[in-house]
Amino acid sequence: METDSFGSRLNMLLRINNCSVKEFGKFTGLSPTIFYKYFNNKATPSVTLLQKIIEKWPNTNLYWLLTGDVESTANEINNASPSIRDGEAMLYMKKVKELEEKLSEKEKEITYLHTNIESQNKALDLIIEMLKERGIHVDE
Repeated sequence: METDSFGSRLNMLLRINNCSVKEFGKFTGLSPTIFYKYFNNKATPSVTLLQKIIEKWPNTNLYWLLTGDVESTANEINNASPSIRDGEAMLYMKKVKELEEKLSEKEKEITYLHTNIESQNKALDLIIEMLKERGIHVDE
């Protein structure tokens, strides 16, 4: 993931926090259009935007967000904030968790369908047995 501009780091921050542009736009009171300008390096962030970022995500390292520098003293001061690698790891961890949840849901669906099929097979077996008892020939 490219992180060499404010826009790419802002995009990463939104993805890490599972926040859409629309949702963050509502929170900040800014139009989604301005975010796309940030993402495409057509606009520079306002102090208000930076304040809203800190309000929403207090552990964000603004020095990193503005400069991309994770080796600086500013990063050490704000060591609770994710570095680029930590941010990417957090993003992947969230994605893994989402996929695990989806997998669990699918496993439940499969179990339900399997149970349903077993019930239907038992019902068919009973119907076939009843038909045979009445002398009706059934191809199985």
